[in-house]
Amino acid sequence: MPNSSKSGAVNAEMASELQISEGSVRNIVKRKLKLRSYKLNKAHFLDERMKLQRRLASTRIHNSQNHRALLGKKGPAAQLVQRSLFPQSVMVWGGICATGKTPLVFIARNVKINANVYQNTILRAVLHPWAQQHFSENNSTDLISNMCCD
Repeated sequence: MPNSSKSGAVNAEMASELQISEGSVRNIVKRKLKLRSYKLNKAHFLDERMKLQRRLASTRIHNSQNHRALLGKKGPAAQLVQRSLFPQSVMVWGGICATGKTPLVFIARNVKINANVYQNTILRAVLHPWAQQHFSENNSTDLISNMCCD
């Protein structure tokens, strides 16, 4: 008998195919096949290295009220559903004005943004050249910060 997300639906489908009652199918599954319906457990998200060490069975959206699996006995073969509290993220900087937008700047992973990093990687490297090209008529020195352009 295949594992299913809803064992009751499988029992009803089998009962209609075999033209017997759902109770009979339930008794056969329980007594003769010795299978029980278990709720799927939640577990932490596993990366590729951890997946090699563990056997995963299901990656569907998890609803513990509805998703069950028919297993001989509960144990290490019980299916786990992955979850992740803090998925990978990316930090991006971009600027928009009425007449255009700056190129996107993707910040490297594990980089702390302080004044020096912000000035060097964003203001000097991206924003200042873009602003000079985009606002060439407004290139007076009193509009540009001394700290940024030294």
